[in-house]
Amino acid sequence: MTENSYQQVAQSIGLRYVRSGLPMAGQIEITKRCNLDCRHCYLDHQAAGKELSQDELLDLLSQLHEMNLLHLAFTGGEPFVRKEVLFKLLEEARRLTFHTSVFSTLTLLEEDDARRMADLAVGEVHVSLYSDRPEIHEAITRQAGSYTQTRQGIDLLLAQGMKVVIKTPVMTLNRETLLSTIQLAKDLGCQYRQDLQILPAENGVRDPQSLALSGEQLQDLFANETWIREVYQSGNLDDFCREFENPDPTGTVCTIARSKLLIDAFGTVWFCPTWRSSETTREKSLKDIWWGEEAERLRGIRWEDMEQCTSCSLNSHCTPCVALSRDETGNLLACSPSRRKQIQAMLTARKKLNSGK
Repeated sequence: MTENSYQQVAQSIGLRYVRSGLPMAGQIEITKRCNLDCRHCYLDHQAAGKELSQDELLDLLSQLHEMNLLHLAFTGGEPFVRKEVLFKLLEEARRLTFHTSVFSTLTLLEEDDARRMADLAVGEVHVSLYSDRPEIHEAITRQAGSYTQTRQGIDLLLAQGMKVVIKTPVMTLNRETLLSTIQLAKDLGCQYRQDLQILPAENGVRDPQSLALSGEQLQDLFANETWIREVYQSGNLDDFCREFENPDPTGTVCTIARSKLLIDAFGTVWFCPTWRSSETTREKSLKDIWWGEEAERLRGIRWEDMEQCTSCSLNSHCTPCVALSRDETGNLLACSPSRRKQIQAMLTARKKLNSGK
């Protein structure tokens, strides 16, 4: 199968899931605990609560299988804090024929763990590497030696022939090494992703968004066509901008409560990575929560419901995030300041580049 035909099949499957209303992907947070203390992390690692037991987690896999979920990711915190639970879930996920991935810092990974994941046909492992320079990476993790541990973990997985995806949140702390970190990932034979969105923290435990790039810094980044080409596989900033254009300004606003179902370590269901529902799997089944009143209300939000978007000059280039809007302004129908800053910086950079041609 060629790459184009594969993409066509994947798009067809995705469209069927969108029409069915069922989530195609799921994510289970095994624990909120982590051995690192990353400065930008939005999770509350000290949150009080009883973590889901192994049996409760296994039951969730059965429920997700009944919902015809395709892809299932296991994350934390650091999932290897509960290593044996993680491997029990991976064993069951393989039996149920999920495509699986693991999100980890790899700082606790041992050689036998890498071998076990390969034997269990884990599809890919996502690891955060904040810079190719150890001092920058460890200034973010606030843990001496973490860079070496993560690099060793990557090497162990690659030695088993596993697919590794290196992810780098873009911050003021690491913006000078973004291209060199991409090059490191390429040299290692890893895929890579860089994310401009720094999320607000749960329960106000810290202020990760203080580390986000300023408007001027974003403009500089968007004007770097090497970065655009490497991260987004777009030939230039014009192509990159078109990727952000909203194809249907009369339709639904975003994919909240549509494409992905997330369950945190205490059983609370999230309808996207930043929207925590009011219900838990200890009270209701996943089906009842997914088809419940709260999820249906979120799925029903349309462009005309957004208080500022319909008259905004940026609306053809913006895809609003109602969860960010709520977290940043207290109103899910308002404009997200961080999203607006990114879109403005992108368009300003494009105007400057085009005027110089």
